Amino acid sequence: MSEIIKDKGVVLKKRNFRETSKLVSIFSENNGKINLIAKGVRTLKSKLSAVLEPMNFIEFVYYKKAARDLQFLSAADFLDDFTHIKSDFNKIQSAFAMLELTNIFVHENESNPVLFQKLVESLTTLNNGSIKPKLMLIYYIVHLLDSGGYPVLHSFCPACNKTLFDQNLENYFSRHFGIVCTKCGKSNQEYYKLTKLQFETITNSSLGRISELDKNMFDDVILNETLGLLENYIAQHVSEFKGFKSFV
Repeated sequence: MSEIIKDKGVVLKKRNFRETSKLVSIFSENNGKINLIAKGVRTLKSKLSAVLEPMNFIEFVYYKKAARDLQFLSAADFLDDFTHIKSDFNKIQSAFAMLELTNIFVHENESNPVLFQKLVESLTTLNNGSIKPKLMLIYYIVHLLDSGGYPVLHSFCPACNKTLFDQNLENYFSRHFGIVCTKCGKSNQEYYKLTKLQFETITNSSLGRISELDKNMFDDVILNETLGLLENYIAQHVSEFKGFKSFV
């Protein structure tokens, strides 16, 4: 017998299924990632097609049956369609990078309410336009890595256990360890020397200080370099990640 479940979620991706239906992946508040069959949504009379577009924050009802790998969607409606993101190419790129990574990191039927709230917060802030899109993406990536067990920032250097929070020290970034101390950083030419602004931004992101980000005015070169560091770090630790498709 099927169980009727009501939940909230962000649509991660969709694809066509058979002649008139779609397969939809949703990161839900209470049930983790869910893969649903939305029957008949590709017909002209369906009102659900627009609701199930990737990035939309929705409320939905589905029928859950333990013996099935795919569940059936019953109803869905908008909570937020993030209109301002969809009208700005740079915001679209960052938003879809968030969705790509979330789809890799979250697991089916494993709730992660903290990360879910962070995704909604990040998309909402991106939609409101108070922070540069790529800076908002950095904020979300740092949290996603923390949640996934691959933190880029520790209170100590992961290579030598020396404290990282000494304002008189330089900090470096390793694709293997994340942020390392001055001594370890200088011992390896492959490590990237972080600017003070980069270190503070990663720190503020890890600690959830979203209000501090707009005070740090990055230029595009530094933003791209910081994203590149995080991209290489993810690729080193997560085999499924092949780079940001939204920035290709």
